[in-house]
Amino acid sequence: MSVFSMDIGTAQEVILTGEEIDIFQEVMNIAFGQASADLAEILDAFVVLNVPEVRMLDESALPDLIREGAGPGALSIIEQSYWGKLSGKTVLFFPASAREGLARLFGEFSREDALACAEKEIFLEAGNFIAGGCIARLANCLDDLVTYTAPRSAEILERNADKKTSPTLRRIAAVKIPFSIDKHGVSGLLILTASHESIPWLKTSLKRFMEQYG
Repeated sequence: MSVFSMDIGTAQEVILTGEEIDIFQEVMNIAFGQASADLAEILDAFVVLNVPEVRMLDESALPDLIREGAGPGALSIIEQSYWGKLSGKTVLFFPASAREGLARLFGEFSREDALACAEKEIFLEAGNFIAGGCIARLANCLDDLVTYTAPRSAEILERNADKKTSPTLRRIAAVKIPFSIDKHGVSGLLILTASHESIPWLKTSLKRFMEQYG
């Protein structure tokens, strides 16, 4: 069963409804369009952010979702937490093949020559620009202001892949956004989560967002 399956149970009061998920997706379409324009201006490259897929899942299913996002093959995984009224984390997945394109793209922002940059530094810098830009624009659309932790390199612990975790009845909103960077041969996946504690505020904020057009 996909980790995106919804089991409402007794936690219905902190779950986005189908209508709210549609609104949240529309807000993200607007926010990510703005983020893409920002990144194009900064990087002189167009970042294509695909249509986001929004689902609710139990907090305990997040490690499975991350493993599912990683899939097979060598990857760099960049994780960053953010907090404000909306809080959660982002996890960015890059295939190993993205290194050369990212080195060309971010070389001008590095103190070292692009070819001499450490691989981890390149991916961390890319994660900071892409994930940070998306979160900033999303928060702005929802009249929020967020702060971030520094991005860090994460690893998928395969030895825990078969470990079963009990449902917590703490629901989070999870968003999957495939992306690519035009003309640089770079593609990847961004997973964004809104924490259990954020959901009540998010529901109110989405309602307020729609009232602007009522």
